[in-house]
Amino acid sequence: DDIEQVAGNVKAKMNDPRYTMIGEEMVELVRETFAASKQSGKPWQMMLSPTLMGPNINPNPATMSEFAPPEDQAEIQSAMDALLSAPVAGLFLRIAAAMAITLTPWNRDDFNGFASERSRILDIFRRDANNALVLSGDLHDSWLWQLYEGGNHTGIPVAVNLGGPGVTAPGFGRSFLSAFGRIVDDGPGGALVEE
Repeated sequence: DDIEQVAGNVKAKMNDPRYTMIGEEMVELVRETFAASKQSGKPWQMMLSPTLMGPNINPNPATMSEFAPPEDQAEIQSAMDALLSAPVAGLFLRIAAAMAITLTPWNRDDFNGFASERSRILDIFRRDANNALVLSGDLHDSWLWQLYEGGNHTGIPVAVNLGGPGVTAPGFGRSFLSAFGRIVDDGPGGALVEE
């Protein structure tokens, strides 16, 4: 219950409509541009964003071994259990596990931190686009999300968000993907894709 309460407080701040990423004028420009493009019969509508729109829910460290090859799962789970119980290093991993369990996005300086505005933009995609695509960056790896109506984690798909890495940024893939394969499920609608 304590975890859910903390997550609820964090999500309430993230959903506060007073906070915006791009502002009312730009949201209206997206709506007008997408509506005109759809009306003219264009098959795709594209939004470029410096930050990601997908719900970046980190994998649960307590269950990450499930993604490893079967022959490595016990060893990885044993190591993860030891890390989770460590007083200092384990604190970060326990917080990450709680965030995964409560579907609380870890990155708040992208559209996850401005969920009310993101929800409005996704509703524009639903109403005023044929096939909406969001191209974005600002993370160290390549990411792919299916975006759902209202910013939900499931439901009616309204867009796809492709996130590209920085040119020289070292990604998580080099560190983790050798143990977990080329694509790691990132919870609802998302995947981390090795470059």
